Amino acid sequence: MTFTLGPIPQSLRTTIERWIVDARVTEPEKLHDDGSLFIAGGPAWCNSISPDGTIWIHDYSDNPATAITDEASRIKTVVIAGRHRPELLTWLPKPMETDAECADCTATGWRRFGEHEFVCEACSGLGWLRATDSAP
Repeated sequence: MTFTLGPIPQSLRTTIERWIVDARVTEPEKLHDDGSLFIAGGPAWCNSISPDGTIWIHDYSDNPATAITDEASRIKTVVIAGRHRPELLTWLPKPMETDAECADCTATGWRRFGEHEFVCEACSGLGWLRATDSAP
């Protein structure tokens, strides 16, 4: 897959810094010891983000947080977190005219299995594929 988040936009960096300042007062439980802010997760793990755009994965063991470096995982994390913090979605790559809608998720970025909804693996939740990735 040829997707990448690229550098974090300055406006989003400023927004994340503001969220962190606000969380110190209103939701300190959403801040990690490293200063990053919780953005997604469940009972066994969570993701957080630092103002510089580093996305971390934390598990509930004694292991230290690990920076996510795989671009598809970073994009999926932003897509998931964007449901609660839509400003994050501005960081996602934008399709070009030659790109195609993702057939696996019917261009929604999400797949439904019974009552559960998951980020589409084919497009990493973007809803589209690069023309080079969607060719037969």
